[in-house]
Amino acid sequence: MAAIGVQLAGAWCIDVMDVDSAQYASISLEMFKSKNFLQVFDFGRDYLDKPPLLFWASSFSFWILGVSQFTFRILPLLLSVFVGGLACYRFCTLFYNRHTANLAMLFYLSSQTVFLMAFDLRTDSLLTSFVMLAISEFARYMNSLNLKNLFFGAVALGLAMLAKGPVGLVVVVFALGSQILMTQNWKMLFNWHWLIALVVVLLILMPMNIGLYQQFDLHPEKLVNGLKGVSGLRFFYWGQSFGRITGESPWKNDTDKLFLVHSYLWSCLPWSLITLVALFFKLKKIRSSPEFMTIGGFLLTIIALSFSAYKLPHYINVIIPFGSILSAWFIDSIYVSGSVKLRLPIRIVQGILLTGLWLIMTLLALYVFPMTAKNLGLSVLFIAFGFSIYYWFNNNESEGMKLILPSAITIISVNLFMNTFFYPNLLQYQAPSVLAKFVVSNHIPQNRFYVYGSGPTGSMDFYIQKIVPTIDSSVLEKLDKPCWLYIPKSKFRSLQKLVKSYTLIKEVPNYPVTRLNIKFLNRATRPKVIEQIDLVKID
Repeated sequence: MAAIGVQLAGAWCIDVMDVDSAQYASISLEMFKSKNFLQVFDFGRDYLDKPPLLFWASSFSFWILGVSQFTFRILPLLLSVFVGGLACYRFCTLFYNRHTANLAMLFYLSSQTVFLMAFDLRTDSLLTSFVMLAISEFARYMNSLNLKNLFFGAVALGLAMLAKGPVGLVVVVFALGSQILMTQNWKMLFNWHWLIALVVVLLILMPMNIGLYQQFDLHPEKLVNGLKGVSGLRFFYWGQSFGRITGESPWKNDTDKLFLVHSYLWSCLPWSLITLVALFFKLKKIRSSPEFMTIGGFLLTIIALSFSAYKLPHYINVIIPFGSILSAWFIDSIYVSGSVKLRLPIRIVQGILLTGLWLIMTLLALYVFPMTAKNLGLSVLFIAFGFSIYYWFNNNESEGMKLILPSAITIISVNLFMNTFFYPNLLQYQAPSVLAKFVVSNHIPQNRFYVYGSGPTGSMDFYIQKIVPTIDSSVLEKLDKPCWLYIPKSKFRSLQKLVKSYTLIKEVPNYPVTRLNIKFLNRATRPKVIEQIDLVKID
């Protein structure tokens, strides 16, 4: 519950971040206002990239609770947290004991990347939870042949594909295929009931298919991503996912083949090192394993994703449930019936990791954005640190709990600090959202507010709840006065020569907050890497 509370705090306290999350927020808002749920637009332009489930969920949340940064996140977050946690639990109760199931749910909910899902909302969060739910329900069907489980598994698979395309199907096939292959259950492979599941999945995908066909396939004359004759259906079922492996997709970056491996190491903190050890021993004891889906889902997925020409850290999110289950199995094994020899090395390594996390948080709290002694959050951190130390050395706790409780307390404390202090301070350097909220709160006429030049304005459009026009000097001369401009200081200096009368309303520092580096974190060098943005009234 503490982990969920921290995640909700992140959804409430942190502004939407440019570029991706802010883009999703503005698309969801545009969908909500237009009531056009089958076709997706971004700033009025045809959008062909991510499937619509995230936008549908956020639009529905806007309709029920109103428009805010919290309502943009809350429904996708709840689906990610509760569906993903429940799926891990149900899967483990089928193959392992309830203690392992509880641990798997705890490890999933307290993984670093799940905390990030709370505010840096991406389609991978919904993909992760529905993939795990599909695998859990299909596993139960394969065990009992209960058609109810087959139906719910198919619904979850359809929703996973609506979240991020065919990659959802691929991960489920990797997991179930590993089980069938290792158990040589060929009869299950050719079970005609899978056709029922296929029909259910196609029905779930039908609204999206209709929208893609109407928006793109019926209009080959449209220019989409620089191309004409683009098929929305082909893009969804092939280009978006497989095109990045075949080289067909234009999206490429310079990541190495091990990029997702070291991305996993931080995204699954504080359990990632335990997961890697667990994977080793699971493979070592593979012949005695009650299930093979977690191994196949984990290994085959990370191998396949590593061949993509374009990789980002959050691509690894989909294997977090598998890692959580492997870690839970391993911890339960070594602390209940396993080798005592492994306990001390794991405790030492985990102790070093937790010490590092506390030191990093201390550095952020005392130097990057300094907390004062009067700050209540500093007292909370001291108390949390005290509890972490207490449980680490408490001889009244079992050996397993002496490892798990301090780890959980540490990662929850880290993210409580990040969500309620660090990120809110960091977002003061995201000028589009800061100035947008200033414009709204000071009742500046929004129909006379413009962006001069160019730049990421997704968060600005979301908070103002309209597309803010971008203009240049030639347009400015024709505008009714007074008007207000969002303008970089470097451009404002040259503009001063063209305007007769102006007033500097507000000046805000700007930095791409999703691209932190040492120069920004260092207060001494921070002024050298930030850009000043002005809000100017032109009379």
